[in-house]
Amino acid sequence: MLSQPAGLHDLQQIPYRQAALDEVWRLASLIDRNPVSRTRGSLSRTHWAWKFDDFPYPRMQEGVFALVCLYDLDAEGNPFYHSESVASWVEWAFDYWTRLQHKNGAFDEAYPNEQCLAATAFTAFYVGSAFLRWGDRLPAPLRDRVLASLRLAGQWLCRNDETHGILSNHLAVAVAALEILARICACKDFSQRARFFLEHILAHQSDEGWMQEYDGADIGYGTHGFFYLAEYWRMTACADTLSALQRFAGFLAHFVHPDGTIGGEYSSRNTEFYYPAGFELLAGHCPNCRAIAVAMRDSLEQGRACGVWAMDPFNFMPMLNNLLFAAEATRPWEQVDPLPWQQPPSSVHFPKAGLWLINRERYYAVVGLSKGGTVSVFDKAGKRIAARHAGHFLVWRDRAYTSQDHTPHPLPEWAAGDKVTLQVPWKSLEQTLFTPLLFIAFRLFTLTLGRFPAVSRWVKNLLVSVLIHRKRRPPITHVRTLRAEDDGIFVEDCIRLPEGAGQLTAAAQFTSIHMGSAMYCDARSPCGSATTQAIAAGGGELRLSGSMTLAGSHWQRQDD
Repeated sequence: MLSQPAGLHDLQQIPYRQAALDEVWRLASLIDRNPVSRTRGSLSRTHWAWKFDDFPYPRMQEGVFALVCLYDLDAEGNPFYHSESVASWVEWAFDYWTRLQHKNGAFDEAYPNEQCLAATAFTAFYVGSAFLRWGDRLPAPLRDRVLASLRLAGQWLCRNDETHGILSNHLAVAVAALEILARICACKDFSQRARFFLEHILAHQSDEGWMQEYDGADIGYGTHGFFYLAEYWRMTACADTLSALQRFAGFLAHFVHPDGTIGGEYSSRNTEFYYPAGFELLAGHCPNCRAIAVAMRDSLEQGRACGVWAMDPFNFMPMLNNLLFAAEATRPWEQVDPLPWQQPPSSVHFPKAGLWLINRERYYAVVGLSKGGTVSVFDKAGKRIAARHAGHFLVWRDRAYTSQDHTPHPLPEWAAGDKVTLQVPWKSLEQTLFTPLLFIAFRLFTLTLGRFPAVSRWVKNLLVSVLIHRKRRPPITHVRTLRAEDDGIFVEDCIRLPEGAGQLTAAAQFTSIHMGSAMYCDARSPCGSATTQAIAAGGGELRLSGSMTLAGSHWQRQDD
């Protein structure tokens, strides 16, 4: 057992409340506070203020929960406490949310007529949570209108499902939202539908503990989805949920790094943000949750983790709200179990997730076997990232290709000791962007044929297929052998490139997938994350060696 870090016994020192208070003016600036505006109460500033967007993103209205909490928060330095202006903003935000709802109860997320499960569930959860705290203070006509909108959202969630993949964080918020709506609307059907989504998540939970995000394990989104299921457990005391979360926390604990960061390019969606509230909620019922929560409090206080300060508007609202949930759930803990990196040397392999953890006296390493053999090496004593390798890339026939591709359930070959060999698939490294003409065509489609729910679902599935699942394979063969030794991770690559291939480059950090929530910054970002090393040029067979040690990353041709 480890003693709790000094300075955390006093709950006023725990960083969630202050981190939220640091964002109050950013939150206020997002609100259309003009009392005569047609968009009064909108938190989609690029739409109402800049007028750069033709679409008011409904998920921005999740900020009404933060407004409600901050209005009632009697804390030094809180300018929102019992402010009459803030009370007006709350009413306006509730009202504007109801005006963004489709007649069938759905909400859009990214474009008009999307009618999206994620947007409907997320906004219903946060608006519903705010309504539980503020509903009695709303004028009766507005209260009735919000209640009717919440009921419509619940009815839509009872009729619809996620159709383009298994995203546990989306399903988890549907679980929590429906349970809240069941209580607000006194509707047992909503609780039954919540159980339907819960069983879907649990049926796809790996026996390694992780919950599925598309076709793999993702750490950042794992912490996000974890919160909604923890909140569901708080409301229901569901034993199945608690057991599933205890297993998930046992998995996630391995990916809290010595430098206070979490996640990265080794997981399925490349995310590295941290949502603390779920771990605080379960800290008294799960030793791994307690260990994660206490360790990451210190990291957030020092600004080392990817927190609310690093978020763009699309993740700002749920992250800010999560800090406020976490602040209410936090308790002091005198003793906590050590995290995996703090334990005696060991090697842990999660074969289905394709993740390998190496804990030695001086370093802790995470190897993404499912991502082509990415490597992150952390200096335990210095609590810093020492070496990072996200994969190779090159250009051939005017198209970029990369070794960073997610392979579900990879099948590496293990040798005696800590040595593994894998076949690395390469894929095209594409960046799909809107052009003005493409944007016009897309908008015309979504505003006409896209208005029909069946067509809207088809569009969403097509976008996921094109942006996430489509892969162009080049004529490249690549065999990688990784070896863990006492001073670091060593790599041997045998790569056969096509004739005319350009410079092969090793990069410390990049993402090869469409993922808006990837590449936020944390303490690793200034530490060489943009480093690239050109290794070789031309086609034919290349034999490379790489060393990832406390001295950094280094690559060379074996014939040099």
